[in-house]
Amino acid sequence: MFDVDQLQASELPLNPAINATSAEAYHNMLNTAAKALDAQLISDIKFPELADLLSSSSSGEYSQPQTLGWQLFQRKRIITLPNALFEQYDLLQCRCFMGLFPEINRAWITVDHRLFLWNYQDGNDFYTFEDQDQIIVSVGLAKAKPGIFVEEVQYVLVLATPLEIILLGLSISQGSTQISSHERISTDLTLYRTLMAIPSDNVSMTSIVSTKNARIFMCGNDGHIYELVYQGEEGWFTKKCRKINHTSSPYSSLVPTFIPTFLKSPEDPIVYITMDETKNTLYALTKRSNIEIIFLGQDGAQFERVAKVTNICQYASQLCSTSPLLDYRSFQIVSLHPVYPSESKLINLVAITSTGCRLYFTHHKRDFRGVGAVLRNDLKAPTGLELLHVRLPPSLETTPKTIGEFNRSLSVSNIHVTSYSSGVLLAANSVSDEMDSLMGMAPDSGKISQAGIQSQRGPLVEFHGSNTIEGKTWAIAEIDNPFEQIGNDDERVLNELATQLAYPPRRFLVLTNSGINMFVKQRPIDILNQLLTSPSTQEADILAFIENYGRSQVCAMCLAIICGHPSVSVAGFDSLMSSQLNRSQSSVSSAQKVFFEYGGKPILVDMQSSIITSNDVGRPLFTPEPIYSGRHDGLALYLARLVNPIWKKPFIVKVGHDYDTAVSISVLTSIQQNLASLRDFLEANPQFASRPDSSQFIFSDLQAGRREAEAWQMEQQSLHTMQELLTQCFEAISFISLLLDYRLSDIVQGVPSSTQEQLLELTFENFLISVKGRELRRDLVAAVIDKQANQHISVEAVSDLLQKRCGSFCTVDDVTLFKAIEHLRHAKATNEIEERLSLLRESLRLFNRVAKHLPLIKLQEICEEFKLLRFHMGAVELGLTCAKEQDPAGYAISFFQDNAPSSDFRMEFYKKRIRCYECVFSTLLAANSLYQQTKLSAEDSEITLQDNEIFRAQVFQKALSSDDILFHFQLYDWYIAQGLVQQLLEVQTPYLEDYLQREPLTLEKLDLLWQYYVRAGHYGLAARVQSRLADSTEFALTLSDRIEYLSRAVGNAKSFAPGISREDGIQFLHELEEKLEVAQVQMDIYHAIQRSGAHPEALAELDTKLFDVTQLYNQYAFPLRLYESMLLIFYTSNYYDQEYIAQIWAEIIRQTHENAVTEGRIQPNQAMSQKIKEIGKRYYPSSNVFPLTKICDLLEKYNLQYQSEAEPGWVVRTLHSIGVPYGSMLEIFHSMFETKLPPWQTPSSMEFLLEEIHLLMNEWIDSDKQAALSEDKEPLPAKFIDESISKYLVSLATTNSTLVNKFHELQRRIRQFY
Repeated sequence: MFDVDQLQASELPLNPAINATSAEAYHNMLNTAAKALDAQLISDIKFPELADLLSSSSSGEYSQPQTLGWQLFQRKRIITLPNALFEQYDLLQCRCFMGLFPEINRAWITVDHRLFLWNYQDGNDFYTFEDQDQIIVSVGLAKAKPGIFVEEVQYVLVLATPLEIILLGLSISQGSTQISSHERISTDLTLYRTLMAIPSDNVSMTSIVSTKNARIFMCGNDGHIYELVYQGEEGWFTKKCRKINHTSSPYSSLVPTFIPTFLKSPEDPIVYITMDETKNTLYALTKRSNIEIIFLGQDGAQFERVAKVTNICQYASQLCSTSPLLDYRSFQIVSLHPVYPSESKLINLVAITSTGCRLYFTHHKRDFRGVGAVLRNDLKAPTGLELLHVRLPPSLETTPKTIGEFNRSLSVSNIHVTSYSSGVLLAANSVSDEMDSLMGMAPDSGKISQAGIQSQRGPLVEFHGSNTIEGKTWAIAEIDNPFEQIGNDDERVLNELATQLAYPPRRFLVLTNSGINMFVKQRPIDILNQLLTSPSTQEADILAFIENYGRSQVCAMCLAIICGHPSVSVAGFDSLMSSQLNRSQSSVSSAQKVFFEYGGKPILVDMQSSIITSNDVGRPLFTPEPIYSGRHDGLALYLARLVNPIWKKPFIVKVGHDYDTAVSISVLTSIQQNLASLRDFLEANPQFASRPDSSQFIFSDLQAGRREAEAWQMEQQSLHTMQELLTQCFEAISFISLLLDYRLSDIVQGVPSSTQEQLLELTFENFLISVKGRELRRDLVAAVIDKQANQHISVEAVSDLLQKRCGSFCTVDDVTLFKAIEHLRHAKATNEIEERLSLLRESLRLFNRVAKHLPLIKLQEICEEFKLLRFHMGAVELGLTCAKEQDPAGYAISFFQDNAPSSDFRMEFYKKRIRCYECVFSTLLAANSLYQQTKLSAEDSEITLQDNEIFRAQVFQKALSSDDILFHFQLYDWYIAQGLVQQLLEVQTPYLEDYLQREPLTLEKLDLLWQYYVRAGHYGLAARVQSRLADSTEFALTLSDRIEYLSRAVGNAKSFAPGISREDGIQFLHELEEKLEVAQVQMDIYHAIQRSGAHPEALAELDTKLFDVTQLYNQYAFPLRLYESMLLIFYTSNYYDQEYIAQIWAEIIRQTHENAVTEGRIQPNQAMSQKIKEIGKRYYPSSNVFPLTKICDLLEKYNLQYQSEAEPGWVVRTLHSIGVPYGSMLEIFHSMFETKLPPWQTPSSMEFLLEEIHLLMNEWIDSDKQAALSEDKEPLPAKFIDESISKYLVSLATTNSTLVNKFHELQRRIRQFY
């Protein structure tokens, strides 16, 4: 037995891109062998059909057998008429006629009014009918119509006399008798009187034919075609039996019957008719050698005269103008023969002339166009009749004089009886009154096949020969033509090389007035066998045979002889064979000698390659390709023809609700027997097909020697693969037989419906050579074992039977699998916990051993069983083992690491692993669900909950302990998909960090990554991940999310990060803080725009990514006049420009006033006070964005403008509330008084300014008194204030302002207290 698992991958010609498991390698080897077989079968199919061989207008090419032993036809038996019949012949008074009914194994003979049905198989038995007194002129045989006669009647015998036509019922019953050393079939014949007869109206019927649906047609000597119609009962207007004239005019019935027949006959009377059952077509031949075609309809129940072709001699002369055999003065067609579809789809009829010419016709005009013509299967009804080709008989000059009696060709001038069927022609040529010459012609399939191998489609080449026949020939008929009903386009009946193993030799009966001569058409294998057994055979004869048929064909025939193929012996084909071709030891040894000594040797030839690299442009590349020896191709050819009947057939078919084999068991058994013989031959000759071993070749320095050794090695490798395929074919038939023994239909119905559908789509070829076929046959084996197990039959018993009958179909791995299943079954059946656990562990151990071969559906079933038995850890382990075993080379991991390139062969391995992982994930989910259900159940105790929690942890830890990196990555994906994020962070494996860092990165994975780093104490790495998230644009993060990430990053960056230098850490922290400040500016702008209710597009942009300060200013703050945001930008960037800042403040003051007026909620000065407080508290005392001098000036100018609406002193109080010292304000106000810049140059404005100064000084003094005990009070510059008041009084001296008294009072207080 060939052990698949022990086959080393290095021993097989594997595709280096695959380098798969040994099982896949073995199937690759079988595929290689199957391709060799397919190539041989295709060459058989490509054998040309008749129309292709007759592509020219005429032909006459013939092959002449070279030796006496090389005979085309052999006379196997001469059966003389019984003496009793000769005695009847002596009593002849008027007429005698003869004919053959091969369908009932009878010859019919009429002597005047008596009919004799002679059993030529027996030789002496004959049946006599003489219950009428008219001369019988012709006899016909037709199938009996059903339901009319008694059940025993199978045929209707039609007796035609000049006065009436009589119908008799006929039945045949078979039995066997022992005659000499042979068992022969004898038939008992019985005739039944039917009381059916009709007048013939003085018309003698010259020929009678019938159709497959029991219609009977007759040709009368009046030149018309009649149909004989009969029925069970008479009708109102019809008799039980009547005849219909189909070819007479409508008025012929008005002519009295006493008028002589010749006066009513047509001008060109019909003299002969023949039937083509395959096309429902009737052909009629007239006296002037014209042909009429009549179509009986698709249902065979019509009668349509389609066309009549005349001037056939003229047309034939145009196609073959140089032949004297087509002289119109002697031109006569003697017979018509249909050409069956198995021989040609385009040529439908062959007519044979008295000079031996064959005229080929087609039903369909202009459809035939020579070489490459399309074969039309859709053309059912004939549309006409057109002459296509003229084939001349062999000439006398081409025939040697010393090649045997039958092989000598005689001059042809008076052909009178012929038989043509499926390429074989037999014609009786009248030599004298006492002797005929029998001509025989058949295609030379050797030369035709050789031309096809050389890609040359030549003309039809035929063997020919003749033999003398004693007596006058009356009829020639073939016994059981096997090709008549064949409709398979893949079977070329002219290719005798391909059909000789499938069909027996063709046999022909030649009836003469002295008896029957039985001839057998010699097939090539018959001729070879005769050459091998004949003592007179010379080497030249063998070489001539090889030259004609080719080495591979001859080697295939030798193998058939060596292996004792049934086709080699004709014994048992028919009881008519009085001699047979025996498979003697001499013929076997001679065949072996020819096979080994004349089989040739392999060679290497350089074939131009279609692949040209850039370095070889303009220069053709050649790669060595083997041309195998005739022995190799002969083996492939013989093996292909052995399995051809089943090779492309479905493995099983559905019949109703049941299943059955597509091929009968008898055919399968016959094929298996032939395969066994071939296997025995190969095993007996190990040197022929042994495993390649380079050590047996001695490599020389010569290139020729190396190439020869390489060719031999390649041939032996190919032979080895074919031997393995042969073994598989043999065991497959044994397996089918076993399935039938166990009720095939029950077995198939025991597998899943999807598997049933795949089985129906499977051919026998794919069942053997495909990986899918191996998986399906494992399913069938499992179904067989399941069925037997249900009947309490052990796995060992069934597996032993399987290994005995079909070892490779039930390997050691298969047995291990079945044992594992049996342990699992026992585990389910036991109630003992320890025993169950032990059985489960043992089943797991066995399943792990065959994990490489476990199909997915079986893995899923096993895991489900494990889960039901609370063996989740076993399901996890098995799933992981299957993943690794089904991808031992790790292609899936490399495929994943290479980012899963498209159209990569590794994708299949990746998919396999993923499907195995899914079983693990299903198990983890089940364990987690079990724990969750326990938590929710009030009935479960705390102990149960704790147990389930421990159980879940163990199952998950089993998965996490795997060293399969691809599984870990898929597992972490599963964690996330299940929402087990926190549990994932608790995972302690070396793969988690790589997983979280691997592309494609997701937000969820990066979130987990920084959390993973925080848990691990890697704060700096966490900060960098958070910073990356804040800057990312590929995730749907809001601005708030980004600021939160930056805030967390700043916090983590402030923590000590091992492995990072302090300087780098400080620099990174500084960058993060700056980035956070800018992000906050962006948020300020975002809120400002949001409050405005405008610019939604700007809001969307600000919420999608982080901008730098310049972008924020140029794209948003400045264009959208977000003045406060501009201040924030300047503050953040430490920008300093007093004048520009003053302008921004002026705009802020203006906007605030306008908004207050528009809204009308509060007074403008109150709104202004609130705005100054809001901004001032944020930025004061920053001089770059809160220039106090400029702001005081702007506020006082605003206060001056709207003094009537404002409360006095609100500016001072507002500024002081944000922390501006009184001294700073006094200094600024005093400077305004001193400079008197506009608008402070007018008396009124100056008085307003001095009023503000007075309020400031007054509040300062009050504040100073209240804070007298405070240590951090602002010191009051009493001297400066006193001197300043004096200046103010001087300025007010010319006015009547009330401020004069107020300042005097204030000065008094200063001087009093300070």
